[in-house]
Amino acid sequence: MTEQNEFTIVGRGSEAPIETAIREHLAADGWSVEDRPKATGVDILAHRDGRRLLIEVKGNTGSNSGLDVQTLYGQILERMVDPSDEFALGYPTAVRSKIDRVPARVQALLGLTFFEVDENGAVTRRDPS
Repeated sequence: MTEQNEFTIVGRGSEAPIETAIREHLAADGWSVEDRPKATGVDILAHRDGRRLLIEVKGNTGSNSGLDVQTLYGQILERMVDPSDEFALGYPTAVRSKIDRVPARVQALLGLTFFEVDENGAVTRRDPS
């Protein structure tokens, strides 16, 4: 059994460590990450080589995770205004099965990238296929 830590908490406060891990991953990968991009409505806004990446993040809310993942997809869809932007979802491994309820074909049509944070805080990037 996995030991409880900031990446495995459920409920209130579960989103912040996921967002922090993704921000650090992006910075290490050469992205310039804005401190608080709330004016754009996204959780994370990053820039690199003239590209702009908008990321919506959710934590693990336990029994509400299914509904929260639906909200997550809705939030990123509302941000898809500029076709030159890139879009991504960030989430903990614990909610991956709910993320994948949206068929891979639809995820690919949307061009979504995924940032999954495991129970140790390691980030895995999954690009559109």
